[in-house]
Amino acid sequence: MEQTTAWKAKICAVSATPATPSRYRCGDLEIDVGLQRVARGGVELPLPKLSFDLLLALVEAAPNFLTNGQLMESVWPGLVVENKTVSQRVKLLRDALGDDPEDARYVLGLRGRGYRLKPAVLRVADAPDSGHDAAPPQASPEPVSGDSASVSTAWRRPSPGSSRTAGWLVLASIVGFSTWFALHHAELGVVRTGSVPGVDVRREHTAAVLPFRTDGGGDESASLALGVAETVLDRLSVVSGLDVIARDSSFKIAELGKDTGEIGRRLGARYLIDGTVLRTDAELRVTARLVDADTGTQVWAETFDRGGGEILTIQDDIARSVVDVLRPRIGSIAAIAPPLSRTDNVDAYLAFLRGRALLARWTIGGSDAAEHEFSTAIALDPHFAAAYASLYDARMLAEQRRSGGASPGAGRPTLKPNTLDAAREKNSDLIERALAIDPESGAAHFARAIWSDEDFAARDRDFAAGLAHDPSNGRGITSYAEFLDHAGRADEAEQMLARAIAIDPLSPRAYYWRVMRTFASDASKIERGMLGVLEIDPDYQPALQRTAKYRWLHGEIAQAIRTIEHALSLDPTSTWLAHTAVAMYLDIGDTTAARAIVAASDRPETAGQLLLDVREGDVAAAGRAAFEDSAFANGILETWGVFESVRDAALDSHAYDDAIAYIERRTNLGRNEGVIVENFHAVPPLAHVLLAAGRTEDARQLLRACIQWIDDYHVPKLGNVYALRVKASSLLLLGETDLALQTLDASFRADDYAQWWYTLERDPLWLPLHGDVRFEAIAGRVRAHIAEQRSTLAQFRSQSLVPDRTAAAPSSVASR
Repeated sequence: MEQTTAWKAKICAVSATPATPSRYRCGDLEIDVGLQRVARGGVELPLPKLSFDLLLALVEAAPNFLTNGQLMESVWPGLVVENKTVSQRVKLLRDALGDDPEDARYVLGLRGRGYRLKPAVLRVADAPDSGHDAAPPQASPEPVSGDSASVSTAWRRPSPGSSRTAGWLVLASIVGFSTWFALHHAELGVVRTGSVPGVDVRREHTAAVLPFRTDGGGDESASLALGVAETVLDRLSVVSGLDVIARDSSFKIAELGKDTGEIGRRLGARYLIDGTVLRTDAELRVTARLVDADTGTQVWAETFDRGGGEILTIQDDIARSVVDVLRPRIGSIAAIAPPLSRTDNVDAYLAFLRGRALLARWTIGGSDAAEHEFSTAIALDPHFAAAYASLYDARMLAEQRRSGGASPGAGRPTLKPNTLDAAREKNSDLIERALAIDPESGAAHFARAIWSDEDFAARDRDFAAGLAHDPSNGRGITSYAEFLDHAGRADEAEQMLARAIAIDPLSPRAYYWRVMRTFASDASKIERGMLGVLEIDPDYQPALQRTAKYRWLHGEIAQAIRTIEHALSLDPTSTWLAHTAVAMYLDIGDTTAARAIVAASDRPETAGQLLLDVREGDVAAAGRAAFEDSAFANGILETWGVFESVRDAALDSHAYDDAIAYIERRTNLGRNEGVIVENFHAVPPLAHVLLAAGRTEDARQLLRACIQWIDDYHVPKLGNVYALRVKASSLLLLGETDLALQTLDASFRADDYAQWWYTLERDPLWLPLHGDVRFEAIAGRVRAHIAEQRSTLAQFRSQSLVPDRTAAAPSSVASR
């Protein structure tokens, strides 16, 4: 306790006095606070901002250890994070420093308590010149003790000269995020209620229902306590004039053990409801209370003694009492209305609650387990409308995740019938049954809208009905925002997404979509935005995939594989994750691992089989697969190898017209109406086939337009990744060989290594240049980089940070 008080006092003292940038030595590490730089032996070790923050917090506390709670306060000030967030960040720091937790050189962990530094820490006097080229400090060091350490505020600023480090900056500093606020250098902003223009969510009108505790009684009482809190939340969420924080956020923050004032601030809620539950043989005692989070005072409390099966009656009484107490304080809220439809079966309701928690994991396994719970609820009560709707949602989400891609049915439609059509038709009776039981079921309207293939007006009506009848459904509101975005109603989408974040402030899905919609054309900002999402939930697979993808696209293939393997460990049957992993393994030259992943999938056609066929030289098989809808299951931007396979098969078979028509239809790159945007990577394959078919002028016009678009738009706004390689191929097709080789070299020097092996080894366009000294020099540099990445991957495997898939891999994939 004394140490904690001293630590907080140091923070307060520093916040009142501007800190002077300092330099430290920790073993062989040199840490420059002013430059935000860590070096070893004169070589800089690039650290993401949070890793640097964590290291410096440990340095400033040396030789003492810091508890997880102290690290949370120092590294994530004002944010709600969990112990696993701290351990994940320590893991990332150790990786960057090359530190082995089993034989630590730098960071020692005290199990379940915290961390400290192993080497002695020395403060080095600051040199007058703090420029980037300054020599390592040589001034006399002075020891840093736990008593003399002070926490610098300067270290929270990013390095002004490091673009890679800048990729890990806090989202709150990004221009344009006017609806996100910064919680004192927070990695990811969270929308406060009342801070979003046009969104009618006010803090003084907002309540959060926290998990109820048990006074003994074992697992059964624990389940009942969960049920009481859930049912009270559901009843209060439909009270007009009262905004209720969604379950995922209010239950998550309560697990962290914060005091009521801190919980209220972080959730943006003025009022908190919690209590205790005790069940004996035939009796049920529930004590509930209402707390004003601003003052910490108890506004109301009452004890309810009922029969063991009267849990739903109790939740009505609690909700009614809360509303009665709040109405004089919040004049605009309405009286609580009687429930329209619900189950009276306690066991059915508890199964339903377990299913909702599983569904929130956003994994195939979680969805399958949720399906079982919802089916149990329906078996116990065949008139449980919300259970039918949630069962439909779970089955559709599992099917979507198995088929590929990250977004639910709110996204863009495909050109051919969606792979979800069969699942929708098979399970549509569940939604019909839910709405027949309860026409005003918000869960049913949301579920139907999310997965519907109806026209815009019909889906919009369903989303609006879902919002009206289930206003605390964070998942449904976020999906509504996605739907509005895809419908071109950007302003409404922003307001709806802001509401989703205000109602469910700890939901990774809402922040994930905010990053994707706001920075859809800026890969670097998406990358650092995803790191912010992972601060909320380090296991959120869509954000893990995006983080891995952008590391891979910038040449950090081994790190990307490590991240995608972590995602796969959480959702092993996801073909989207498998497809991404296969592409990465092929780029690092590990065909065996790629083959093992494809062989392990029950849907190899969407898990990377096509790309594996290309790598193994099976042009015919890859060409056939490229004409299937499954080739586009992961979206137009992740159709790796598809258009190249169409082109290669056409050159072999001379079936040019079919290939041209197919690529034009899939990409809308026709001669008259074609628009070069996210489909620009298909231009060289299409132009190549046009040239082979004798349509020279059509090909040349398309190639010139593509190069112009790359020069005018892509490179200045989106960067060089993908663009320079496409430009190089386009130049080569136009006969400008010298410039094409220069541009190809520039593309790899810009860390654009995705499918490097196809360009340098398989692409028929570049085959005539094999043997050219300039081409071979480029290939040599690329292979040297890949060798370094393979070495790093081998190191990860030796440390059991990445699974070794080579031992169990078959010699060939027999599941075609």
